[in-house]
Amino acid sequence: MFYRRQACIVFLHSLFVLLLSACGKAPELTVVASLDEVPGNITVTPDKRIIFSLHQFFSPDWRVAEWTQQGIKPFPNPDTASPNDPDIILHSVLGLQSDSKGIVWMLDNGMRGNATPKLVAWDTRQNRLHKVIMLPEPVTPADAFVNDLAVDETHNSIYITDPAGGDNAALIVVDIGSGDARRVLQGHPSVVPENMDLIIAGEAVEIRQANGSTVRPRVGANPIALDVENEWLYYGPMHGSSLYRIRVDALLDREIEAEALADKVERYGRKPISDGIVGGWCEWTINQGAAAVKAAIVAADHV
Repeated sequence: MFYRRQACIVFLHSLFVLLLSACGKAPELTVVASLDEVPGNITVTPDKRIIFSLHQFFSPDWRVAEWTQQGIKPFPNPDTASPNDPDIILHSVLGLQSDSKGIVWMLDNGMRGNATPKLVAWDTRQNRLHKVIMLPEPVTPADAFVNDLAVDETHNSIYITDPAGGDNAALIVVDIGSGDARRVLQGHPSVVPENMDLIIAGEAVEIRQANGSTVRPRVGANPIALDVENEWLYYGPMHGSSLYRIRVDALLDREIEAEALADKVERYGRKPISDGIVGGWCEWTINQGAAAVKAAIVAADHV
C-alpha cells in the first residue's frame, strides 16, 4: 500500500512539474473519479464515455470498466469483463484506446489465462463486438507482455509496444484490415531497457519473487503515441531516459530490411521513467523539436 501511494504522489508531482515547465503555467488538475479499484490505462470515446482497464497485478474481477455518474460498471458487459463470455474472453487488459468512431481497441496480453495475446475491438455505438485480431507466435514470443498501443486511423494500423523479457523487446505493427501483424525493431536500443532504477521516497523499487528474492525491474518498450498527423510514432522503454520516434511510413514498409528500418529511428529527446504517453493536446518542447502530448488522470483512493 505504501509503495502504491508513494508512486501515485511521485507521478502526480512529476506530471505537474513536467506540464508546468512544458506549457509555461500551472495546469488545472481535476479529480474525475475516486476508485476503490486500481486503474490501468484510460480512454475517452467521442461520446465522452470514460473507459479504463483495471490493473491485472491486483487480480480484479473485471478486466475493463466504465466510469459513470453512478459509479463504475463492467465494460463492455458483465460477462465479457469477468470473463464469462463463451465467444470472447478478456484475460488481462492494460492498453486500450478509442478511435474516432467509438471503437474501443483493447489489448489483451493473455497473461492471467496463459492465453495467446489479442486485440479486441468493441463498437460502443452499436454495442457489439467489432473485431478480434490474434497475435500468436512469432509475433509474440513466450515472454511477451504486449502492453500499450496507438491506433492509426489514417493508415488503418495499430502499433503495439512489447517489453517482453527486455533484450527481446520490440514494436508490433498490425494491419487492421487483414489482421496481419509483424514484429519489428526487436532488441533495438530504442526498445530495450536501460540499467536505471525507479526511485520512490528515496528507495529503489524492488519486486519480490516467488522464491523470496528481490529484483529491481528493467522494463523495455512501453510508452507509445502518434503525433496529431499520424506521421510519426513516438515511443521508448519504460526504464529509459530517451524518447524515440520513427516515421510511420517506414514502419508500414513491408519490403524494408531490418537494418534499414533501424537506421530510421531517431532519438527525439529526454524523458523520465514512464509507463505511458498520449499524443495530441498540449504542445511542448523537447530539445529542438516539438511534440504533442496529453495527460489524463484517474485518481484512485487505493493507488
